[in-house]
Amino acid sequence: MRTASQKRFFPVPLLMLLIIIGAVGLSAIPTRHLWEGSAHGRTQKPSKAGTRPQPRPTPYHCSSCPPPSPRRIYAPAIELPEAGECKIVLNSRSPHPIDVTPTLYTVDGEQVTGKAVTLQPAEIRFVPIKSLMPDTYNGKHRWGGIALSYTGGILEVWAQITFQGVGRDGSIDETFNLFEDQGSDTREAVWSMPEGSRAVIALGNSSDTSIQTTAQFSNGESEVVNIAPFATEFVRRAAHEGQGKDASSESVKLTTVGPAGSLRVAGFVLGGDQSFNSAIRFADTKKVAQPNLYATNLRLGDDVPHMLIENTSDSGVSARPKFFPATGAQGNQIELPEIILAPRQIVDVDLRPLTEAASTCPDLNSVSVEVLNSGAAGSLIGALYSTDKVKRLRYDVPLRDSGAIRNSTGSYPWRVDDDYTTIVNITNISDHTASFLVDIRFLTGHYFLPAKDLAANGTATFDLRKLISEQKPDNQGNVIPLSTTGGQFHWSIFKSPPSSKFIGRSEVVSVSNHVSSSYSCPACCPESGPFGSIIPPEPMFVGDVQTVSTTHGTVYDCNNYPTDMGPLFMDDFGIDDPSIASYSPDYGGSTDLVGLSAGGAYLSGSWSQDIWESDGWSQCFESRPEGSDSQPVDVKPKISSISPSRGVVGLTISVTIQGSGFASGSTVDVAGTGVTASVQSSSSTSLTVNLDVAANATAGNHAVTVTVNGSTSNGVNFFVQIPTSLSLSIGSKRTHNGGSITDCQGTVLVPVAYGYSRLLTYTVLDQSGAAITQTGMTATEQVYLVSSFPAGSGGDFTKSVPVGADGTFCDVQALYHETSPAPVSGEYIKSKQLLNITVPGRLDAVRVNCLNAQYNDVTITDTTSNPNATCQ
Repeated sequence: MRTASQKRFFPVPLLMLLIIIGAVGLSAIPTRHLWEGSAHGRTQKPSKAGTRPQPRPTPYHCSSCPPPSPRRIYAPAIELPEAGECKIVLNSRSPHPIDVTPTLYTVDGEQVTGKAVTLQPAEIRFVPIKSLMPDTYNGKHRWGGIALSYTGGILEVWAQITFQGVGRDGSIDETFNLFEDQGSDTREAVWSMPEGSRAVIALGNSSDTSIQTTAQFSNGESEVVNIAPFATEFVRRAAHEGQGKDASSESVKLTTVGPAGSLRVAGFVLGGDQSFNSAIRFADTKKVAQPNLYATNLRLGDDVPHMLIENTSDSGVSARPKFFPATGAQGNQIELPEIILAPRQIVDVDLRPLTEAASTCPDLNSVSVEVLNSGAAGSLIGALYSTDKVKRLRYDVPLRDSGAIRNSTGSYPWRVDDDYTTIVNITNISDHTASFLVDIRFLTGHYFLPAKDLAANGTATFDLRKLISEQKPDNQGNVIPLSTTGGQFHWSIFKSPPSSKFIGRSEVVSVSNHVSSSYSCPACCPESGPFGSIIPPEPMFVGDVQTVSTTHGTVYDCNNYPTDMGPLFMDDFGIDDPSIASYSPDYGGSTDLVGLSAGGAYLSGSWSQDIWESDGWSQCFESRPEGSDSQPVDVKPKISSISPSRGVVGLTISVTIQGSGFASGSTVDVAGTGVTASVQSSSSTSLTVNLDVAANATAGNHAVTVTVNGSTSNGVNFFVQIPTSLSLSIGSKRTHNGGSITDCQGTVLVPVAYGYSRLLTYTVLDQSGAAITQTGMTATEQVYLVSSFPAGSGGDFTKSVPVGADGTFCDVQALYHETSPAPVSGEYIKSKQLLNITVPGRLDAVRVNCLNAQYNDVTITDTTSNPNATCQ
């Protein structure tokens, strides 16, 4: 210890100033060790190989479907003198807005371009046909047919015409034809002709070449009709007199000479007594898919049914009509006696056994129909109606063969405005259970009904007004808002056994408007899908549980219109490395992952798909691939704590990292500059690590992470401390009258002294103001004499001591004589004190004091903020 002394010029003892710094507690400076095998950088263990994640599924695109092309649909008549008004419903099946241009034709074939309209996705629009006409043409021509042109896919736009005010209070529907549907040269139809009624047959030529059509009627009469390009000719037939009000029937066979598919035909029966108005439905008997006839939603109960069948062949056939309730073949089915039909014979089927059964069986109020035919395909055609005599409404019920597989789909208009009601019926005409799905679309959203099983010959009925009023959420929580007045009812066969087939139609009725319309327009092909994926799991820690869900599954039709099915259901979940994570359940729309050990794996899922491809027109081809997806699972080790969490620059700090998922070979990374880590020992829950903190390490927080099997943990902060300042605690004044001066540990510094002393305790603080509790630092003082009295007292000196483990060191300030008396007034020593903290490779100036030791006490003034102070 050095003291300052100075001789005095008067006979008094020498004045002594004692400034001694010392550690509050003695401790050894630790020795740094670099253990063999220690790592100073990150060493990543390769993750276990797994199945590579597949690309996220993209929206389905029918690879065999033709690209969007110019297309036209056509109807041969938009004007009937017997009707009060002609309305058209435009039906978009497109996933995007689509432009539709009408071309109207006069009866002579003159073409007039109408007003173009833009339909929004799945939009249903009911408009008067005259609203599509140019203003200058409205009411000035005798109109024939209409074509609607658009650019898109097959059946991406559809339409249907309704003639209202027929016979003052009836309505009749007219369906459109596809230009691409060339068909054969033959069309045949049968219809009922009550007394006083008349049949109107509209023969439209959709080609630019004149054609000739021969109409051969069932009574032996015939008529040859020449039709100019794009013209429409009307053939009118009156009921034969004397046949009675309910007894007449008629049929016709149309044979055309001209370009294939050029004849487009529609027919109407107009009741002279205003009690019978119906459409005549023509069949291309050379293109029929199979021999039987089917229908759905034949009303009984208070309605009177009427069925006609005709043998169109030159050989005898037998027919067996069957009628099924909604429950199908398992319910109260009614089978009529076998009917033998001679060549070209028409039979008015006796339905009294059916109506009698329905009078006592409420489940027969609405039935589906199957007419088994012993003849070849196309040898049997039919017509089916029911009449509500109270409401004065006639219900046309299509009775026809099953058609192509696209008939197992539908996209129908529906409306519930005013007193309109819409009932949709879907019937399984297979001999086994099959399934279908439904998507009800409207302006503000959709309402999805998942795949539903129907028994053989079973029927599902959907009352749109009732569905809205019930406000029952679908599988995605959607309801149809109460304010909704219409939209599109879309359905499709889905994931059914081979040879499954459905039929369906919607019936839109308004008593006040005297409208009874039937819609059975199919989509281009059944729905394909579902498509979807697993939602990528979030990185997780060992021991964590995470619910991993699937995306919503989406099905698409061949126009790429998407239908959201709700959560995708996996048939199987799997994981390529079960040591990394487990999962449960192994199927469904979600599974719970449990992190078992750190590392990477892949969670996979597979599900069955129903994929349909089109030949571009009439045929749809099915395949049943397996959809699959996999997503990476990253199970990370978890750090719960690091201790100590702070350390000073220039030293090696031994820390303990607690957590889970650790293993032999774990590596530790420290972010930022100047800190490297070496693992000394490890267990599954604890790591002992040496952190080498360089003298020039970046101050502040450094994220510490642990990597195991290629998976990196969460980060916890290790704070690099820079000695920045000192806090000072000044002890009470001690008076010495011949006694000793001791330091903070009680060590005697001066055996005999007359004067006073104070013990000062300094604590080393870091840049955040926290104490640095770390061994290995050294405190150094540099003291410079400023002035003293008597002259010669005090002096310059430098001294260093270790800083204690608690971050403190001691300074003794004393002014004394070694002999009596003690210093008296006027005696003093003034000094400037510089305090520094050193670690290997670094020195930090932490405090500057001005020391003013007067005869009776010492004053310590902190001038760190002004290190150039003179301390005078």
